Amino acid sequence: MKVVIPVINLSIGGGCKVLAQLAHGLEQADHEVEIVIPHDAPIHYPITCKVTRVPEISSKYIPRGDIVLANYYKTFEAIYEAWPQQCVRYTMGYEPHYVPDKEYAISLYQKKVPTITISSWLQKNLWTDNTQISTVISPGLDLNIYKPREPFIRPNGVRRILYIARNPAAQIKGFNDFIESIEIVKRKSKVPFKVFFICPEKNKIPNHIPHKRFRPVSEHAMASLYQKAHLFVSTSWVEGFSLPPLEAMACGTPVVTTNSGGVTDFCINKKTAILVKKQNPRSIAKGILNVLHNQKLANQLASHGMEMAKQFSLEQFTQSMICTFQEIINNRKNN
Repeated sequence: MKVVIPVINLSIGGGCKVLAQLAHGLEQADHEVEIVIPHDAPIHYPITCKVTRVPEISSKYIPRGDIVLANYYKTFEAIYEAWPQQCVRYTMGYEPHYVPDKEYAISLYQKKVPTITISSWLQKNLWTDNTQISTVISPGLDLNIYKPREPFIRPNGVRRILYIARNPAAQIKGFNDFIESIEIVKRKSKVPFKVFFICPEKNKIPNHIPHKRFRPVSEHAMASLYQKAHLFVSTSWVEGFSLPPLEAMACGTPVVTTNSGGVTDFCINKKTAILVKKQNPRSIAKGILNVLHNQKLANQLASHGMEMAKQFSLEQFTQSMICTFQEIINNRKNN
């Protein structure tokens, strides 16, 4: 089986990480994989399969495959024009929720092709808005990397709050909401804390917030930060799935996250995570304070979160994608 994956870029981000993992998994299973990407687009993740650089993502530059995977609305039209029978939509986020050209994005969902999505929440959105039938295959984790530190003990003292700080211009990631919530936590917390900011971009962080910046260069480095944290916080407005909260859970770190949609596939409020209101710094702060001030709750979240994360392995993800691709190919031949 040959799978072609045209992409706008492979920059830092959960969706691009999943595509890179998928390409690697397919290749490890002896399938042919080709990534098609513009000349000037970054590739942040290690890629071992064939990479074809092209002037742009347009129909004339997309090679044929048994599966040609459209993972974003800006690649879908070119793929569908080039290979309508081989086109498979891989929905990692429902673009009409967050792109400026909403009507154009919606119009592309009127073209019915085999569709895979990454969460039950996204599946419901696709059906409600477009009567689009889809198969849910959730992303997975390398559980040999994302696992609790041994021994599983976090020292007392200054509590470490881990947060991935994306560019404030990308409002839907909720960076400004987090800063406001931490201002509240700073006033009300009964325990000392320091925010460990993961900064893929150069965010401006107020000096009066106790913090330290990190830019991990590997998954092992990222896992180490999760393992050392007392709490992980996510403040997105909308997510198709969201790997970081699940990675934190796998490392035994309690999670406070906004109810951003796709996280509800693995975030059960007050069991595997604390779910708070999106775009609401007061609600986010309350969730953070609840975990900081209640060690029993923190321990329960860590324990149940680890058990939940075990259900999302990278091997299971890859195998499910392969089986679904093969089923799509077989159905095409039979029809």
